[in-house]
Amino acid sequence: MGWRDLLRVLGGLIAGYRGKLAATFLLGVARVVALLGVGVLSALAVRAVKGGEPPGALLAGLGVVAPLAGLLHWLESWLAHDTAYRLLTDMRLDMFRKLDALAPAYLTRRRSGDLVGVATHDIELIEYFFAHTVTPAFVAVLVPVGVLATLGAFGWPLALALLPFLAYAALTPVLARGRIDSLGSRAREVSGDLNAHAVDSVQGLGEIAAFQQVGARGQEQAAKAQEYVAVRMPFLRDLTLQTVRQEVATGLGGLAVVLTGATLVAGGRLDSASCRS
Repeated sequence: MGWRDLLRVLGGLIAGYRGKLAATFLLGVARVVALLGVGVLSALAVRAVKGGEPPGALLAGLGVVAPLAGLLHWLESWLAHDTAYRLLTDMRLDMFRKLDALAPAYLTRRRSGDLVGVATHDIELIEYFFAHTVTPAFVAVLVPVGVLATLGAFGWPLALALLPFLAYAALTPVLARGRIDSLGSRAREVSGDLNAHAVDSVQGLGEIAAFQQVGARGQEQAAKAQEYVAVRMPFLRDLTLQTVRQEVATGLGGLAVVLTGATLVAGGRLDSASCRS
């Protein structure tokens, strides 16, 4: 199944939860705005102290915004996970209805352990998409656009300095998708075989012991576990490297903005206090 088909299927699953997902998105945006507000108010408070102005109002605002950011984060996380696990319940019920309609002929062609793995592990993976991907993805697009617009309002060189790093961070997952998909698919196949072997072993433990195959069966399980490690580690390594590169790009982008801003201030093109071009 390609990405478009997959997203269409997943999008159909959330049809009854669009209101909750919209609320989660709004909470995510509000959380990021609150976090930005903490930084802005802190900087303004420092400037006020440096200029001999009373910082009381700014500190009071900071005392409100800082805990508000934490509260918004909790609400966003709670609502996202509540929606995700309700969706998982619907998916497991749908799977049972489908298997019930196909039984018994279909079940004779599939290993019970593989079906158990689909009903538990595979469906559980969908939680990550609904709870940690859907609304954060929209927020991840909206916030950088807002940051670029704000920097452009203060001085277009600031936005231009940040743009290449944001583009790299956005394009890296797309460019690495092919290899990640291939490694993930292979890891899923091996994981399914491992789960099926384990369930079959437990279900047939009496026969295995009767025919004195406990040691051989254990060696087979160990070999499959080693195979799973061998195919899973490259997948995790690629994900880790991708995350590291994005973190480096984000840090370098912030550094580029700071250096560009310092250059503009030194040249008299940007006021260090008012931050107006």
